[in-house]
Amino acid sequence: MGPSLGCQSPALARRPRHARIIIGQYRPTTVSTSVDWRAVIPMAVGCLIGGAISPSVTRHVPGHALRILAAPAGLALAVRLWIAA
Repeated sequence: MGPSLGCQSPALARRPRHARIIIGQYRPTTVSTSVDWRAVIPMAVGCLIGGAISPSVTRHVPGHALRILAAPAGLALAVRLWIAA
């Protein structure tokens, strides 16, 4: 299995040294925030519908057109979130 590195997982021991260091330095943090529970159901429904519809839509839309639509939408969202922050 390789040298013991003080970890419990044999899979972690097989990783390259730099990956073990990065994983070993991870410390989970707690973020306290409030959840707008009124938005949870609509977002869940939208995710389920979008997940069901998007594979068939993306099969029929040419890749170039999809990129032309997605890039400006992502940029606009990034700018909007940056301004709101």
